[in-house]
Amino acid sequence: NGVFPSPHEPAWRFGVGDRVVCNVGECWRPGVVEMRDEIDDEADEFALFPYVVRLDMTGRQIMVPRDQNECVLAEACFGPRAETAFLTPWCRGEEFELSEPPPLRFEQGAAVDVRVEHRLGEETEWVGGRVAAVWPRVRGKVVPYVVAIPRRLE
Repeated sequence: NGVFPSPHEPAWRFGVGDRVVCNVGECWRPGVVEMRDEIDDEADEFALFPYVVRLDMTGRQIMVPRDQNECVLAEACFGPRAETAFLTPWCRGEEFELSEPPPLRFEQGAAVDVRVEHRLGEETEWVGGRVAAVWPRVRGKVVPYVVAIPRRLE
């Protein structure tokens, strides 16, 4: 069950309208925060959930039980467009292979902007770089892109 943040904890990390990815048990699914601080009327005991998220692919609303990284993260990859939503699992580090990788929007050498999260759950910024590889294997997993960023990020 969800719990109130204590006075010693920071406020919830996400606001209404923020894009997130949620752990739904068997996988991670992208969606949008639609409500905050929702009470579960069906619970035996009082339960407050930090977020209600509408999932992109099903349109179903889910209640996020805790504002912790193992339950919900900022979406740091691809949006809800049908042609790229399948790429989100790569950003979450989920393992699966495609028999024939689909074409991507950017080719090797293309100038791109990427959103970088400095520390998990902290501020992000957009930085420019170039696509260094398309569909490479990184740490044993196939990913859509490797982007070279010319400056060191703090």
